Amino acid sequence: MYLQVYRLVRARSKNSTLLFLFIVMSAILQGVAISIIAPLIDVSSNQKNQNILTGLIESWFNLINLDLTIENVLFFGFVISLFASASMIMATFFQKEIQLDFEVGQKNTFYGLLGNLKLIVQPKMNFGRITQVVQQETKTSAMLIEYFIRFLSALLQIGVYIVIISIISYEVIIGLALLMFILWLP
Repeated sequence: MYLQVYRLVRARSKNSTLLFLFIVMSAILQGVAISIIAPLIDVSSNQKNQNILTGLIESWFNLINLDLTIENVLFFGFVISLFASASMIMATFFQKEIQLDFEVGQKNTFYGLLGNLKLIVQPKMNFGRITQVVQQETKTSAMLIEYFIRFLSALLQIGVYIVIISIISYEVIIGLALLMFILWLP
């Protein structure tokens, strides 16, 4: 089922490419925004044994001549969150555009098929009921695209979070992998 929805989304190449780019950008930016917690802890406790993320943010701040203070880290996290939100809004825009295009195409197909019926059959049909069913079913089938995009976005966010956790501590990744293996044993 997801493969068929993927083909539908991929058929709208320009919009689907932009949609995918905004979803990836949103996942990465949300991961960076959440990972700001580690540098905040390091900066607030004045620890000298910084993790990799704190060192990375400190090098970014050095590039633009900013001190590594709590206020600057919070502002950086706020700006990253704003960009993540804007990226998610754009992804939703392109998703809805693809959905609308698909829904209109489906309605045109159904109504075109109704117009091709023989004149003998048409007077016997309940067009109010047929119109209601076409409206409802095309809306429902277009919702599959939204579910697919949400699924894809969740997978990308999980991937970003796993990468960030592995950057912070590879021991946590090993522990999580063992825990998942133990929980899903038959």
